[in-house]
Amino acid sequence: MSSLNKIFTSSFLLSFEAVLRKLVGLVSTLVLARLLVPEDFGLIAIALMVMGLIDAMKQFGGGTYLLKSERIDTDMINTSWTISFLANLLMALVLILATPYIAEYYTDDRLKGVLWAFSGIWLVRSLGNPALVMLRREQNYLPIVKLSIFTKVIAVIVVIISAIIFESYWALVLGQLTTYTLMTIGSYFLYHHKLKFCLNNFKEQWQFSSWWTLQSLVGFFQTQLDTFLVSSMYDKSALGSYHTIKYFASMPITFFLQPASEPLFVELRKIKDNKEYFNQQFNVSFLVTLLVAAPLALFLMQEHYLVTATLLGDNWTEYSGLFAIFCISIITYTLQRQALDTMVILGSTKGLFYFQILSFVTVYGILLYRNATTIMEFSTIKVGLEISIAALLFIYITLKYTSLRSIIHLVIASTPIIISLLICHYLNLKIDTEYPVFIQLVIAGLLFFTTYLVSLLFFCFLLRKSSPEWRYIWNLAERVVLNLTTKIRKTA
Repeated sequence: MSSLNKIFTSSFLLSFEAVLRKLVGLVSTLVLARLLVPEDFGLIAIALMVMGLIDAMKQFGGGTYLLKSERIDTDMINTSWTISFLANLLMALVLILATPYIAEYYTDDRLKGVLWAFSGIWLVRSLGNPALVMLRREQNYLPIVKLSIFTKVIAVIVVIISAIIFESYWALVLGQLTTYTLMTIGSYFLYHHKLKFCLNNFKEQWQFSSWWTLQSLVGFFQTQLDTFLVSSMYDKSALGSYHTIKYFASMPITFFLQPASEPLFVELRKIKDNKEYFNQQFNVSFLVTLLVAAPLALFLMQEHYLVTATLLGDNWTEYSGLFAIFCISIITYTLQRQALDTMVILGSTKGLFYFQILSFVTVYGILLYRNATTIMEFSTIKVGLEISIAALLFIYITLKYTSLRSIIHLVIASTPIIISLLICHYLNLKIDTEYPVFIQLVIAGLLFFTTYLVSLLFFCFLLRKSSPEWRYIWNLAERVVLNLTTKIRKTA
């Protein structure tokens, strides 16, 4: 039982750390967006992309090897660190030598100083205490989480103060330096360990990690190829806006949809052997996610100018159309998550791999072929391809793993959501532009979501007896309201 408690505690701590770090990062970006210009973010985005590529090239999976080994000793830890340090040193030298050519490719000498600074930061990071793996093996994550959050908060303070003083991209570089310096120093306070060069079981560790670099490179290109294309095809202001606005458009997914879809995934996994109930829960899980995703996507797309002006400031409003485009990814996530979760639940991991490869090749093959002339065109093609592929995958999975009757139920059950959204769209009232943009956004949000909820409750009440999906949702809503009421009464 104590082992189970450790697992739950560790999972909670890691999840808490991830959410808190994202929140701190979000606040930091909100402040910096008003102090710096998109070009500054574009310059740092190039530097981080280059660092990410070189980082992927030297990954060998030493940490994973130490975690999976039944027993480890000091020599094994030091061997893992030695391999990592030598790889870091080699890659830092490669970066230093390659920096002039990278700066020449992007026709920006400022990259020289930034990349040379990052290579030094990289070496600072490589001096971190490798023995922290002992805490991870014992599932004692609390000290690591505390250090991680502390360094993130201090780094954000340094970045903001530096941005106020210098009003330059160097504030972001100082933030990276602060983060890794504090993490490196702090790691030795968490676990006593004396570093030394050692290659005692080098061969065994190297054999374990023979495919690690390849996997790391594939992962890098899947997540960063669009940044490379944008950095090569457009100016740094466009890149900075693309990178930052894409990040903000993903926030509804991070803070609302991922937590909402996790319990539904668990429920589907439990009843995968009951075909009829599985079909119904498949529909319910999709509808519940869509209930949240669809209005968020539509509202943010409609009010993209107000959202961009409120969050990022006037320097970014010329790129607010990008925000509207990226909000379509909220629907893409909903379709894709439902399909991929179903594939995982039913054991189709090979199909999952094939989909990822096919999707990657299709999207980037067409992007390279089309050679879009503007950042808006590039983003529209990319997001359009992604939602088309996700929709086709969703249709395929629904046809393959559920019945025709269930599909008809899903189409009918989705209609109230579509009608509610259409009502919200056509009742979109114009707000007096004399108000500050934040007030305009609040008023627009209240009108939109009030209309949506009233319309949806009306349809839900009508269909709760005739539709099994809406009956489930109605009962779920009743339970949520009852629990909230009970907690409020107890508090009072």
